[in-house]
Amino acid sequence: MVLILFKKAFLYGLRMKLLLALFCGIISIGLTHAQMPVWEHLGPFEQTTPMYPGESPHGIGKVQCVAVKSKRKIYVGSNTSGIFLTKNKGKKWTNILDYKHLIGIQDIEIHPKKRRTIFIATGSNPFNDKNYGVGVLISRNAGRTWDTTGLHFAPDEFEQVIVRKVKVHPSIKNRVYACTDDKVYKSEDFGATWSVILESNEENFRDIEINPFQNSELNVLGKHWYSTSNNGIDWIDLTYKLSKFRGNNNLYSRIELTYSTNQEGLLAAAYKQVNGGTGIVLSVDGGESTSQINTSLGYYRLDEHTMSIVFVNESKELVVGGVRIGKIINLVSGKQETMGTREGNATDFIHDDIRELQYHKGKLYAANDGGIAYWEEED
Repeated sequence: MVLILFKKAFLYGLRMKLLLALFCGIISIGLTHAQMPVWEHLGPFEQTTPMYPGESPHGIGKVQCVAVKSKRKIYVGSNTSGIFLTKNKGKKWTNILDYKHLIGIQDIEIHPKKRRTIFIATGSNPFNDKNYGVGVLISRNAGRTWDTTGLHFAPDEFEQVIVRKVKVHPSIKNRVYACTDDKVYKSEDFGATWSVILESNEENFRDIEINPFQNSELNVLGKHWYSTSNNGIDWIDLTYKLSKFRGNNNLYSRIELTYSTNQEGLLAAAYKQVNGGTGIVLSVDGGESTSQINTSLGYYRLDEHTMSIVFVNESKELVVGGVRIGKIINLVSGKQETMGTREGNATDFIHDDIRELQYHKGKLYAANDGGIAYWEEED
């Protein structure tokens, strides 16, 4: 009986690996891949002298988030000083947040259809010294002016709230989602009014992801992985799908999720456990079944504040950002490579502490504690 169960488990694991390989088109373990990228540092601040003797100057200034509108027009959110915009690929940056308070920015969401409309999630937690935000703000003119929405908080000791994420629904008109540490909100009137659709005093909500092929599927990530397909009326806890510790849903301190935008059903979820363990699982069927990537993640140093993943290279590779950055270049074997070095005088220098990754038309943008940097795929 034990032998039969062992054979079934082995065949199931083998089937999952073959299915993943066929799905991603990367059967060959000896997969060729792009050369080591040379990062280009775009700002928004520029050093004139090295931080340390013998090092080259690089962009400085912690950037919490990035939103790319085009190759030349990029928005970045500072952890304490609002939003900066460049219209010429980083040659010049302008602070465009005309707000009376110097506030941190957690997230920038450019409307997928109304491209001049931008939502921002405000507040930050720099080095455990909270800079509380004012809720969700909206601009209808590409950032020239900003207005409050119905999700608005006073930046004082009585309403100390950080909005972690804001997400526009890609297909339902006027629907917007947002999350704070303990609540998930939904607006059906473009931010004028909001209702709570998920709440937990013990949670630590950090991200909202919508399935790009099945827009009814909404996921909220924090210490758990919650999913709904009926507008937040019913929620399913999918945390058990993350690792071999199935069923122990309280083991996680942070979970992050990303979807492939060109291969339906392909997703990846990264996690850090309370005991310090980290891992990444893949699914090729939209999360119905998962398999663990057999790779070491110690180099990346994923934690609650620095965890971001994104598919690149036609979803054949997965970039992983933690304290450091690298990528898994073979999703079947788990083979990986580093992306740059922390040595300040190196041509492939990339600052530590990756806050957010965004992949836009063959270019990878990394928001980090030294500013914003990007690299472009080679043919």
